[in-house]
Amino acid sequence: MSKTLKNILLISAIVLSTVGVILCIMAFFSFIFEIFKERDAFCISLGSLFGITGYIGLWKSLLDKTNYYYRTNNLLLILGLLSYIILLFTIHESMPIKGFEDLLETLIFFEPCIVAIIILIDNFTQIKHKRNS
Repeated sequence: MSKTLKNILLISAIVLSTVGVILCIMAFFSFIFEIFKERDAFCISLGSLFGITGYIGLWKSLLDKTNYYYRTNNLLLILGLLSYIILLFTIHESMPIKGFEDLLETLIFFEPCIVAIIILIDNFTQIKHKRNS
């Protein structure tokens, strides 16, 4: 994947997930004191923390030009993907989501996940090429 395409994808994912990470920070601090009382509070706090690490992973992918820390960056991106799963199932359990009415709305919501998966695949192929050379 070319660096320009990778940077465009990362910038678009960062812009779209900025609101999400702000909500994750607010949710983390509002549910942190109820973490041992309710299971939902624990799941929301854990998912929010993973979401913040995923956001850091997107920024790290954009700013790290040496590509030296693949394992750390891959771990951050995987934790970000786990946060989407945890928060979707936790929120869906507590308040039913009607679903996405529009394809564009769905793509905007899941675009950071799609970009993280693309970056992970690109990182794993680069690791594989480095090991073979």
